[in-house]
Amino acid sequence: MTDNMAAFILPVFGFLQASNAPLTHFLQSGDLDNFASVMTENIADVLQSAGFHTIYSVKTAKDILQHELFQQVEEPGIVSDSEQSQYYAVLQSESKRYEKILLINDNTIGLTPNLVKRVINNLGVEEDVTTIILDRGNACSGMAFKSYSQSFYFSCLHQDNLENFFKSCDEDRFWTNTNSVVSIKTIEDFKLLYSVLSEKNSVELCKKEYYDRFTEIFIEYKDLLK
Repeated sequence: MTDNMAAFILPVFGFLQASNAPLTHFLQSGDLDNFASVMTENIADVLQSAGFHTIYSVKTAKDILQHELFQQVEEPGIVSDSEQSQYYAVLQSESKRYEKILLINDNTIGLTPNLVKRVINNLGVEEDVTTIILDRGNACSGMAFKSYSQSFYFSCLHQDNLENFFKSCDEDRFWTNTNSVVSIKTIEDFKLLYSVLSEKNSVELCKKEYYDRFTEIFIEYKDLLK
């Protein structure tokens, strides 16, 4: 992979806090921030291993951090509606600098370097190809594309059935999908993450340093995991 590509890690945990999502009812604010940091840093590590040299992440939507090589991400804060608008304005502007763009939600686990490479390779040479990363519930947890359209992206996020959406979509795009990742939004997802990381192949999903940090969080909420 080359420097004509960039990845944007989207601050979904901040959006979840702002919308008072179910997971925020179980994890205390400081623990949720810590959990979001581990998730984000793990994603960035996978992206680096897949060959990305430019990764954008955020503390809040107005605090864009670009790293030529990803370093420590500051703990995410609560993201307001106005800050969301600012964030997506930066995304729309910065995405024009690169030939290929990958968006990935920071509440995603299950990415591997091989999966990321396959997602990017699916773009091929066509300008209108989009690769959708679906989680196990068939919700959009990320996408890769050559030509970013904010209206198209938001339309994808708000669809219950992406396959039907693409069949009737006005935009003339080819698309492929990839699933098997997990999105963490609820306490049930948190329990699923614990189960996934307990499997033997979890080493493909995160290095030991991140596994250990996840384990520390799980210990704090062991009663919820029973």
